[in-house]
Amino acid sequence: MPTSGSSSGKAARPQGKNTTAQAEEIVKALIEGPKLGQIRTIPAGTKLQGIRITDGTATLNFDNPFIEQHPGGTASEVATVYSLANTLTQNLTEIKKVRFQVGGKDVTTIKGHVRSPGTHLPEQGSREADGSRR
Repeated sequence: MPTSGSSSGKAARPQGKNTTAQAEEIVKALIEGPKLGQIRTIPAGTKLQGIRITDGTATLNFDNPFIEQHPGGTASEVATVYSLANTLTQNLTEIKKVRFQVGGKDVTTIKGHVRSPGTHLPEQGSREADGSRR
């Protein structure tokens, strides 16, 4: 079972499942929140509606609480974006970047503080400049 709340973004890679099933298990562990009192990065009550992986991009489709229950603010949004992007890209080599949807519609910001053109790369330093792993 993946662990959540790790400062490194590393989770135990679920074995014996395809990449999409592994990604779902990892995201659901992040949604469950930390076990040891660390800060929750995804609002309680959020549900993952699905994951699609195409050409190295994982599209994560959440329900409305992902935005509606999010506390907002730059630090909270950065924590949400990179907890998902870093954990998935560091644990599943097939995933290079992450994009978010709510109710099947693309979102480029959660509460208006962190914007992107639609996809989020892992935080700088979690991969080498050429995209290879350290």
